[in-house]
Amino acid sequence: SSVLTVAGYGSYGYMSPEQEAGEAASPADDVYALGVMMWQMVRGTVVEFPQYPDDIAGLKVPARIRKVLAKCRFARRPRRPADAGVLLKLLLGSKIKWVLKLVGVLGVSFLGLVVWDVVVKRMNRNVEILVSQDRWVPFEPEMVSIPAGSFMMGSPESEEGRYSREGPQHRVQVAAFKLGKYEVTRGQFAAFVQDTDYKTEAEADGKGCYSWDGNAWVQKPEFTWRNPGFNQTDAHPVVCVSWNDSQRYLEWLSNKTGKDYRLPTEAEWEYAARAGTTSSRFWGEDPNRACAYANVADLTFKSKFSGWSVHQCTDNQVFTAVVGSYQPNAWGLYDVQGNVWELTQDRWHANYNSAPTDGSAWENGDSSLRVLRGGAWNNYDGDCRAAYRDYFELYYSYFNGGFRVACCLG
Repeated sequence: SSVLTVAGYGSYGYMSPEQEAGEAASPADDVYALGVMMWQMVRGTVVEFPQYPDDIAGLKVPARIRKVLAKCRFARRPRRPADAGVLLKLLLGSKIKWVLKLVGVLGVSFLGLVVWDVVVKRMNRNVEILVSQDRWVPFEPEMVSIPAGSFMMGSPESEEGRYSREGPQHRVQVAAFKLGKYEVTRGQFAAFVQDTDYKTEAEADGKGCYSWDGNAWVQKPEFTWRNPGFNQTDAHPVVCVSWNDSQRYLEWLSNKTGKDYRLPTEAEWEYAARAGTTSSRFWGEDPNRACAYANVADLTFKSKFSGWSVHQCTDNQVFTAVVGSYQPNAWGLYDVQGNVWELTQDRWHANYNSAPTDGSAWENGDSSLRVLRGGAWNNYDGDCRAAYRDYFELYYSYFNGGFRVACCLG
């Protein structure tokens, strides 16, 4: 068997965990990449590999296909199929002999045709794969359609933990739109950087982003989206990006796809985060239920940062979590509370006096400050409410700041 991958280097999203960690390369790394491609084919779109076994278990495909996908994705060496030959045996059973003979005659590219035939055609699925080079975009965000409607934006004066910046409450009408199912991941942002050679503001000015160096929260040149001061994979939300960086990413994504990607407005964000609820959090009023739904400052976090106020529950993460690790809200959006702060299009205002009521962005006021929503992995209960709002300066990059994309009509 030949090895097509190199330790510590490869295509984002297709590298195995061992390869990404810098371990010696193995044919089993190629099997991981093949598993990613099979997953994309059965889903009919370019999406990231599933994060949990339940994602595969729920697929309406033959049990053999589910078993193979699970082995490719979740089994670590040496439990993963050792090479492409073993993978084909799992897929084809007794037909493997004649297939391997054809591979020897026709070349390795024949393997792709076999996978296509077994995984797609034989399941009688109508799958459309975008193959046009100028339209195919690795890691295009998965979107959720948000229905049109109205809601009361902000918090009532009686809400526990409320700040004056969350009022006055006012009714807002929101048109249908689409919002990212997850926060933009490091892998998705990396695809943009790889295609454009873009340098984030934290990289370009040589100052780096603000993060934890083991002793204090400081700004250091070595802290960037590539290394925010704690371990991440491509499935974690990208951090250490500024509002300006998000705009460059959105311009690139829009040009590549022909769709109008943008940041959500502040009203769109709160409307979608609430998902029809009126409680302080989409799961209810109790902040200590957060750990089933959000990555927040919790008892796990307190084990490292002992002086912080935390939620009295355990989410098993100190820093960022893989996107989609917790239960979604009623509209299928993950991590709208916690994990990372999410940028919006709106300029900052200290309250809602004279705010738009049609769901549009509030674009007058101080152009250097933009609204943040949702709270992050290091925030306590008061900051992780649907109505809580804060702000970043346009060029600031932080260890806990990321974004989610919006697009189009719903």
